[in-house]
Amino acid sequence: MKVTVTAIVCCTILVAVTTPIFAQSACELTFERIGEDWVPSPLDQNTGELSLLDRPQSDHHGALRIPAKTPKSFGVTYYPWRDWSGYTTLSFELYLPPEMPATADVQVY
Repeated sequence: MKVTVTAIVCCTILVAVTTPIFAQSACELTFERIGEDWVPSPLDQNTGELSLLDRPQSDHHGALRIPAKTPKSFGVTYYPWRDWSGYTTLSFELYLPPEMPATADVQVY
């Protein structure tokens, strides 16, 4: 059974540092440049057109909306190169709608 789902990455993605040797400040990645910095993943051909969630009354307003249909994989790629040396933590919020299959996997690569 194919189910249409939308994954929503909330707020901003934060990369934090925990080692004092390479002390770097936290880096916030916003969703301002969809289609330039943030694009559908070339590895996951099932991803629809990315957009910002426009629901002012929602806790997820301004989040990145990633439309797709299960059971195929879908995802998003962030292109600007950055040296992530010294960062040890990746933090983000992910909202999956109730219709998302319970067997879904979330992968960061």
